[in-house]
Amino acid sequence: ANKLTTIEDSTFSNCRLMTDISLPKSITSIKHSAFLQCTSLEEIKLPSENMEIEFGEFAFYNCKDFRNFSIQPTVKKIGEACFYNNKSLEFTPWLDERNEGLDIGRSAFGGCGFCGLSFKSGIINSMDSSAFGSCSLLQTIDLSDFDDSDNPPQWIGEDIFRTVATDGTIILSKNAFVSQDELKPNWYDFCSYRRRNWIYW
Repeated sequence: ANKLTTIEDSTFSNCRLMTDISLPKSITSIKHSAFLQCTSLEEIKLPSENMEIEFGEFAFYNCKDFRNFSIQPTVKKIGEACFYNNKSLEFTPWLDERNEGLDIGRSAFGGCGFCGLSFKSGIINSMDSSAFGSCSLLQTIDLSDFDDSDNPPQWIGEDIFRTVATDGTIILSKNAFVSQDELKPNWYDFCSYRRRNWIYW
């Protein structure tokens, strides 16, 4: 029998009473709007951590109760507005070494419930505009281990952290600066939202 590898476009969209779902190990792609507006969805159950999955555009858009996957898959692509307005998503596990070469689409995590984020070198391949925009609870963005001279991202869009918490802090490594008070040009899209709260070492 053929194995199920893809959750196709809009397969479960607007299934507003679904609270959880179990997916087989064979899944490699969750397409456009597959779980869009599944407003009661809290968890997706996976059988193994040895899975690599691509998330399409709007795949989990406005799944406001979604918290996470039971086991974290490896992820290389997170499409535009994929997790937009997922208020219960309080952290993203995909910013670590397993996901090297990650592409994050425009507004992929817009409006999520993150309080803090930590970025490391070599993980991000590209990150489009407003990727973490409107995360109003986001207080701390830790870029101290993010070194743009070591396997730098191929593309960073504008306003990555647009309209996040106004009293937040960005923690930077010293390599982000030309001088004590001047950032390198390719860091401004990360850091311009709250310049007076830079901390670096």
